[in-house]
Amino acid sequence: MRRIFCTLCLLAISLAGIARADVKLPAIFGDHMVLQAGSKITVWGTADAGEHVSIKIGSQEDNTVAGEDGKWIATLDPIKSEEAVTVTVKGNNEITLKDVLIGEVWLCSGQSNMQFALQRANKATEEIAQADYPSIRLFTVRNTAKAEPQADTQGAWVICSPKTAPSFSAVGYFFGRDLHKALNKPVGLIHSSWGGTPAEAWTDRQSLEREPELAKRLADYDKALAAYPEAKAAYDKQVIELKAAYDAATQPATTPTTHTSAAATAPVNRAAFKAPPAPGGPNQPNSPTNLYNGMIHPIIGFPIKGVIWYQGESNAARAIQYKLLLTAMINGWRAKWAGLNKANPGAGDFAFLIVQLANFQSPVPTPVQATSGWALLREAQADVAREVPRTGLALAIDIGEAKDIHPKNKQEVGRRLALQAEKLVYNREVLASGPTLKSMKIDEGKAILTFDHVGQGLQAKGEKLMGFAIASAESPWEFADAKIDGATVVLSNESIPHPTRVRYGWADNPDQANLYNSADLPAVPFRTDR
Repeated sequence: MRRIFCTLCLLAISLAGIARADVKLPAIFGDHMVLQAGSKITVWGTADAGEHVSIKIGSQEDNTVAGEDGKWIATLDPIKSEEAVTVTVKGNNEITLKDVLIGEVWLCSGQSNMQFALQRANKATEEIAQADYPSIRLFTVRNTAKAEPQADTQGAWVICSPKTAPSFSAVGYFFGRDLHKALNKPVGLIHSSWGGTPAEAWTDRQSLEREPELAKRLADYDKALAAYPEAKAAYDKQVIELKAAYDAATQPATTPTTHTSAAATAPVNRAAFKAPPAPGGPNQPNSPTNLYNGMIHPIIGFPIKGVIWYQGESNAARAIQYKLLLTAMINGWRAKWAGLNKANPGAGDFAFLIVQLANFQSPVPTPVQATSGWALLREAQADVAREVPRTGLALAIDIGEAKDIHPKNKQEVGRRLALQAEKLVYNREVLASGPTLKSMKIDEGKAILTFDHVGQGLQAKGEKLMGFAIASAESPWEFADAKIDGATVVLSNESIPHPTRVRYGWADNPDQANLYNSADLPAVPFRTDR
């Protein structure tokens, strides 16, 4: 009897332990993290329903209670500290996060050129050996595609060192390194990218649904998801039938014969038994919303200063739509960050810096590449940077590689992004943009262009200025004779006495475009005949 009583007691204690849920934090909160300076700090997690939770960062403390769903959230005032602080979260249990810095936090996202690791960049061995920056902290979000928004991800903050930096985003690292040197502040970099993925995969469902043109693509995806179980069953059946047919065709005869026919000894055509591609399931990385759900939603609310975004290659075939799509994505992310906690609406007021697509593929001999999806997508990126508040554009038009969609000069991409951040976000007096077209006038058969962001003056890299095309309403495009005249560029062509249109760098790979400003930043490609 006593043995039964002891057993019941142990069982009761065990069940009580199971029923009690320890207070937990999502993965984005951890040792060595960086919290955004000057921003209210939002912290969230889970616990037992009704459990009292206290959050202490340095000398500041806040208290909250977990809701019926077990979720809790707290907001603390900006933390002021030049030294590392400790974060303590206490409920039924206690969590202590050590070596937490207060500095500048940036999210690095996009597709393969953002995912491109430091160990593959130019001078990788030298760069890795020098990647010893204890005040730069790195967090990589695990690649996860989900049809529904996820509450958490997998990852951990690490101190930037020759051991941890090699596999991190090269663009993210060089951007963070240059920003750290310019500001002399800690920098936290959150890397969340996936190669070969389109922008709609990184956009939340509500933002796609608000735009009729984007909602169509989402509706097609929803139909495919609804049809997936039936399509998968039919696919599985076909695979089984093909395998059975192949086994029958390759199985040796069971009855010995004295003569072997030619058909029996002929090689089997394996292609005839090859299964078709499997239907797309619910967790594909290229499907609308899936990367937002798996790789952005779990970190929404963690205070950031801005985003650097290197993506667009996978949307070049639908470049006309990209302006609408990227605008919707940016506004959606900002709204989600602001909406997580009403006590911290400023969380959504972060900057968004865009890398314009690099030059790629073989150069064309014509003045204008009429069917260049990459030129159209660069135009969409420039439009977004000009029209959406707190956005900037960093060019890569001159540092691409014709035969490699992944150019290795990520140092210059990071430098140009850091210049944009210094100017746009930190109000430093730097020339951050290349020349951008301001106006055009026609005078005596010449097109005279003026530019913004010229610095101390315009310059041509090379023997003469190139990359400009000129045309009239009736004439085809011709290469323009281009000359720099002070702060203007003067274009002409003897065969076009009355020009009306100009394009610059309008090709997948405008390798001849060589207009720069005094800060050695290239001019933004453009067209005046939109």
